[in-house]
Amino acid sequence: MGWLNFSACNFEGADLSGATLTGCDLSGAWLDEAILRGATLSGANLEKANLTDADLAEVKSAVDANFTSASLLSADLSCANLQGAEFRHAALEDADLTGTVFIEGALEAKGLTQKQVAFAKADDNIPPIIDGVPDAETGQRIRWSARPTIIT
Repeated sequence: MGWLNFSACNFEGADLSGATLTGCDLSGAWLDEAILRGATLSGANLEKANLTDADLAEVKSAVDANFTSASLLSADLSCANLQGAEFRHAALEDADLTGTVFIEGALEAKGLTQKQVAFAKADDNIPPIIDGVPDAETGQRIRWSARPTIIT
């Protein structure tokens, strides 16, 4: 499915499990409650996409994926490989980050802030791999804690 334009399309509740969406334009798409479990999103443009309550668990790769200003409210991102993806201004409130990989070696997620992460959640026993990703606003390293402090 790579390199297709699905900009502003409605995929609400669609089952896209395991789909290869490499390079696809999904900007402004409605993907709320969509199932993208195990999908490949490398290079996909999801800017301003609505992924509220979407299942992105176990996403295989999202290198260079663009989640700028996307709504990931209550999305399941557990065990997803999101290193190298852009998250500037993305809404992560109540998103499940259990075991989510944001950094591995030199490849790290971009555009994340401690403020965004503070509103997300994760299983205390399987935290996200996020420690060391630079905060896009302060330059300091993001740190995960079982109960992140909300920074105002």
